[in-house]
Amino acid sequence: MPSSDFRRQETAPPALFWRSEPAWKRWVSRTWQWLWDLEDPTPPAPPLSALNRVRAEFRNALWDLQSARANQVRDRIECARSLRELWHLRADVFKAIAVHRGQIEAQARVDSLDAHFPVRSFKQGEPRHARVTSW
Repeated sequence: MPSSDFRRQETAPPALFWRSEPAWKRWVSRTWQWLWDLEDPTPPAPPLSALNRVRAEFRNALWDLQSARANQVRDRIECARSLRELWHLRADVFKAIAVHRGQIEAQARVDSLDAHFPVRSFKQGEPRHARVTSW
């Protein structure tokens, strides 16, 4: 593979907030339903069901660990309120697994968790718009 085509991927934290339908669109929809005496539409599945599914996968990554540190990470996973918070817990999950099962196993488990988060790809040598300080 030529080095110019080489792309590196990195996971990124998900957006901080979910995008909701504009207020004017909700108002028009509700007014239309009221005018025509239509039944209320079934509400969409709340995004928390997806969050609970991701939480379960994070817990499953720690299934075989019995330590105070693993229990602390499990508690933090349960308290996470968004995918963004879970994204930041990946490092803690990695550390807990690496202590007991090694870095290779930890990397494999965290890689499986990364499927839930957006991926950015960029060419090697492409500027990342980051500033480096030397202090």
